[in-house]
Amino acid sequence: RAHLREALLRHEESQRLHRMCRELKGKAALSGVLKKSHSRALEVYTSSEEEDDFRELLDPPHILASTKFQLSLTPPDFSQYRVEDLFRSLGPVAIFSAKHHWTAPRSVQLQRLSGGEGFGFSVRGDGPVIVAGVDQGSLADFGGMKEGDFIVAISDKDVKWAPHEDVVKLIKDAGDTLSLKLVTPMDRNYLKQPKGGPKGSVSTSSSSSSGVSSGQPSPAGSVTSHHQQHKN
Repeated sequence: RAHLREALLRHEESQRLHRMCRELKGKAALSGVLKKSHSRALEVYTSSEEEDDFRELLDPPHILASTKFQLSLTPPDFSQYRVEDLFRSLGPVAIFSAKHHWTAPRSVQLQRLSGGEGFGFSVRGDGPVIVAGVDQGSLADFGGMKEGDFIVAISDKDVKWAPHEDVVKLIKDAGDTLSLKLVTPMDRNYLKQPKGGPKGSVSTSSSSSSGVSSGQPSPAGSVTSHHQQHKN
């Protein structure tokens, strides 16, 4: 009972301080919590009273907390967790950055006859792969593919970071129906060498070219002498 009386006195003191504080006086939620806690303590204290108990309550002893455990601060080891780039899904920053202007992604669906010729386009580079050539009058030409387009997805699979070989394999594995998502750069032709320096763009400087779709030779300029050409 001594501890209950001490708790009741503490609750009453907290309510008094709450009424005196200008900043806390307007906090209705805090006022409700204090009143509810005081009522609960008063109810428990009243239920423990006895009619014929006239003993004087002594002040309760202070409760000294003790523990056998030694607490120590351990800083988190971030090296145990792999960090993922939140902007990786946007693609390589050298190509897909806010400095460049692009068309909205568009979908191209190509359907060829079973056992027929290819789709009529060639690709080169990697991460991302660029359309190096489109055969005139081919399925790719009629589908709206253009030289310089970047392939960003194949059959709902994101290929902005995919290497050249993986993109070629996905195109070949698509069979007679090929679904592509393309974007077209509006401020620069990545197939041409920039005037300012001898080095090519990121997507075309060191990647092999691939005629992945047609038995016909690729357009002039899409295959260089030191590149290896793959055809289906």
